[in-house]
Amino acid sequence: MRLEKLKMPMNKKVCKICFEEYKISGFSSIFNPNQVICYSCLLSLEPKFISFEEEGVKCLSIYNYDETIKKLLYQFKGCFDKELKDVFLNPYLLELKIRYFGYIIVPIPSYIEDDEERGFNHVEEIFSSLCLKEEKILTKNARMKQSSLSKKDREKISSVMVYKNKIDLSNKKVLIVDDVYTTGNSFRACLALVRKLHPKVIKACFLAKNDRK
Repeated sequence: MRLEKLKMPMNKKVCKICFEEYKISGFSSIFNPNQVICYSCLLSLEPKFISFEEEGVKCLSIYNYDETIKKLLYQFKGCFDKELKDVFLNPYLLELKIRYFGYIIVPIPSYIEDDEERGFNHVEEIFSSLCLKEEKILTKNARMKQSSLSKKDREKISSVMVYKNKIDLSNKKVLIVDDVYTTGNSFRACLALVRKLHPKVIKACFLAKNDRK
């Protein structure tokens, strides 16, 4: 057999972050043929895979909420750059799909008018790449931008989080997802509602964790 036949395929792509052309070859082309960012941008994201527990639920944060992630998220949801939806999870899709196999995604909702303004829900778009069934059972009936509120006011988030589509989740495995975990108030409000639907297992996955309160 000629040596050329043993070589792994090599393809050229354009990075969705820096727009530079790059090549994928070897194991990258096998395990992640739909890779969307170059190796340099991948390193700049600095994934941490932080495991922690909140209200008895096992949680995972893929990144720290540093300046790189903050900038990308702002460009994605603040500047409506929908093409960035795949860059956050794409490098780790295989691991995440194995970890959450059989789970139903329940996104922590945004205020509906914010979704209408940008034309999409950013959390749903980010986690759609996991190809898991999604249930939009919750909604946010008022705008409450937590970064501009006092700690006392942020704790009132449970008053604006309500059921949109109340269904029975008995014997189901549920994955609550959101973009940034900061105080945990939104998560706890959603968790309280999800628990009333009697799922078998609840886990949570956040794109990033912000340790600043």
